[in-house]
Amino acid sequence: MGVPKLAALLKSSAGPKQKISRLPGLSHDNPITIGIDISTKLVPWTKTVRGAEEYNASPAIPPNHVANQCLQYIRKMEKQNVKVIVVFDGISRTPIKQSVAGEKRNAECAKAHALLKKLIATPWPSNKAIQEKLLSDITKAHRGSAKVTSTTVATVINVLKEHDINYVVSPFEADWQLSYMFNLGLIQAIDSTDSDYWALLQKPYLLLDVNTTDLKTHHYNMNSRK
Repeated sequence: MGVPKLAALLKSSAGPKQKISRLPGLSHDNPITIGIDISTKLVPWTKTVRGAEEYNASPAIPPNHVANQCLQYIRKMEKQNVKVIVVFDGISRTPIKQSVAGEKRNAECAKAHALLKKLIATPWPSNKAIQEKLLSDITKAHRGSAKVTSTTVATVINVLKEHDINYVVSPFEADWQLSYMFNLGLIQAIDSTDSDYWALLQKPYLLLDVNTTDLKTHHYNMNSRK
């Protein structure tokens, strides 16, 4: 669940943005390897219009849009000489955290779904502005009702296998696995909007919040964290 708005809180310890391609010791023959906390990507991809259509379809259809978004995201990185290791949360999460996180997400999705049913049953208004507002509210509720399921994860993993993309299913939390891999030097950057890994890193710096448009990232001084 992490710390909300981590990058803003750590602003005092962040150096200037720099291109990954200019990091010392990296070259075409020695590319950077980035570990992706894929759960932080799957949720927003699932809550797109197309992702929500797949989730709410009856009969059910595979979440191909989410899997395709994942593949496109990785290919953008690979085009810029970046290796990727996709990291999934494991099934051995602590019962308390699993329960709290799961209940919260399920409650949010259920609330959005209930609102969606109510909005769809609303008589169509004659006023154009009210019509547009109703359609906007329906779209938001439709997207909000979608959530990542075991089918979503399985579909994404199958796509990664088909395209020979490395992935890891963590024995516990993805954040912990990413920290372990970073500390061992198996990856040189972490792509995540979560923050649990921050307390587990041992190296003096961390590359965070990768932007796949130009792959620039902040350089964080670990020794200045509080």
